[in-house]
Amino acid sequence: MKKINAFSLLICLFLLSGCWDQKELNELVLINGIGIDQAEDGQVEVTVSIAVPKANSSAGGGEIAGGGGGAGGGTYMILTRHAKAPTITKAFDQLQTQIPRKIFLGHLRAIVFSEKVAEKGIKDHFDVFLRHRGPSTNTFVFISKGSAKELLALQTELYSPVDIMVNIARTDTLMKTTVLDVYQMLKKRDTAIPMIEKLPAEKGKKPNQTIPFLNHTAIFNKDKMIGSLDDYLTRGAMWVRNEIEEDRIMWKPENEDEPIVLNVLNANTKFVPEIKGDKWSIMIKGSASGVIISSESELNVKDKKTIDTLEKEFAKEIEKKMASTVKYVQKDKKIRIFEFGEAFNRKYPKRWNKDKDRWEEIYPTVEVKYDMKVNIRSSGVGTVH
Repeated sequence: MKKINAFSLLICLFLLSGCWDQKELNELVLINGIGIDQAEDGQVEVTVSIAVPKANSSAGGGEIAGGGGGAGGGTYMILTRHAKAPTITKAFDQLQTQIPRKIFLGHLRAIVFSEKVAEKGIKDHFDVFLRHRGPSTNTFVFISKGSAKELLALQTELYSPVDIMVNIARTDTLMKTTVLDVYQMLKKRDTAIPMIEKLPAEKGKKPNQTIPFLNHTAIFNKDKMIGSLDDYLTRGAMWVRNEIEEDRIMWKPENEDEPIVLNVLNANTKFVPEIKGDKWSIMIKGSASGVIISSESELNVKDKKTIDTLEKEFAKEIEKKMASTVKYVQKDKKIRIFEFGEAFNRKYPKRWNKDKDRWEEIYPTVEVKYDMKVNIRSSGVGTVH
C-alpha cells in the first residue's frame, strides 16, 4: 500500500507541475524540447529548444534552429541554447544564466538522449527530471542516432523539429515511449525507446535543412542501451505488447512473384501464462482484422477456401514476426521489455512471490507460444490486382 501511495503522490506531483510556482506565463520561457549529449571532454551537454513568437524573438536572443512553423504561416521561430557541465543539473543552472526568463518545463514535449549518453546509462539524468524539473508524464522520450543537439537545431520549413518528432510518434507507426513509460520500466524491467535521426538533406540544401524521422527502437538492459530493433522487429514487439493499431502483413503464395498484402485495421493480443511444475510457458493469443490491398495475384478473394487459406497464412506471418522479436529480445539479449513477469504474477501470485527473486534466471527459459486468428473483411472485388 505504501508503494501504491508513493506512486500516486508522484503522479499528482507531475500533474501539478503545470502550476509551477504559480508564475505568470510572461515570466517564463517555455521549453518544448531538450537534448542531452555527451561532450568530447566527458561533460554533459544540454540543449533546449524554445518556441518564440517572431515579434518577440529579439528578447532573449539565441541561435536560430529552425524556420517559422505551424499553421500560423511562420509566426514563431525556434531558438536553441546549450550548455556544458559535469552534471545535467549544473548544465541547467548555466542555461538559466543565458536566458532572462525562468526556464519552465511544464510544456515540454520531447526529451532526446543521444545514443552515446544512452549507452552509458540514462537513469541518473532521468532522475533529475523526475525530482526537480517537472515535465509532464506524457512527454515523449527519444534516442538520437548522432547528436541530439543537431536534431533540435534542424532548419525545418513548416513545423519545429520537436513538433515533427511528436507528430510521428503519435501515428502508431512505430513504438512510442513517454516519461511515465520510462519511469515504470526502469522500476520493473528493461526499457525500449524509439530512435530518431535526421533524414539526409536534399541535393542543394545544407545538411541541417532537413527533418527528423523515427528509425529503429533502442533496447536497454536496465538503464543502458545495448542494441536496437529494426523496423520489422519493432513491429513484432508492438504486436507482443498489444500496441498495434494498424499494420501491413505480406504473404507470397507459392509460384507467385508478388506478395499479397493485408492492411490490418484492428488488432489485439494478450498473455496466457502457465506453470506446470518447474516449466514456465506463456501463450500470446490475439486476433486481427483487415482488408486485402492491391497485389498482382490472380487469387479470387471472394472464394471462401481462398479466404480461409489467406487468413491462416497471414496469422502465421504475424506469429513469425512476434517470434523473431521474442527470440532476439528474450534469448539473444535476455532483456525484459514485455510484461511476462506481470502476467505470471497476476495468475500465480503465490508462486510468483516464491520465485520472483529468480525471475532473471527463469525468464530466458520461458517457452513462448503463439495463437493468432485473422479475419479478412470483404474486399468488394473478385480478384486482387
